[in-house]
Amino acid sequence: MIPSYDLLTIGHSNLAADRFMALLKSARVSAIADVRSVPFSRWCPWFSSKALAQRLAEGSVVYIPLGDALGGRRTMRGSTAMESPTTRPWPRGRNLRPASRRS
Repeated sequence: MIPSYDLLTIGHSNLAADRFMALLKSARVSAIADVRSVPFSRWCPWFSSKALAQRLAEGSVVYIPLGDALGGRRTMRGSTAMESPTTRPWPRGRNLRPASRRS
C-alpha cells in the first residue's frame, strides 16, 4: 500500500523568513518542493534557492528543487513579435509554445 501524505501549497509572497518558517512549522511541514523555474528573488533574497534550502535545513525541512521538471518557462523578452497580441504565437500568460518553436 502506498503511504498517504497531505499536500499543501504555499506562496512566499513577501513574507519575512521567520514568518514563513513559522507557517511551515505550524502545519508540520517536513518537505518543500520548489517548482519555480527561476528560484531566485531579488525582492526577498531569503527565498532564493540557496538561502531557502539552508533556512529550511536549519528547521529540519527538506528542500526539493523541481523547477526543471515542473516549473513554467518564461517567454522571450525584447522581441516586438512576442509583445504584440496579434502576432504572438501563443496566448499571453501561457507558457505553451508550438513544438517547432521550443528550444
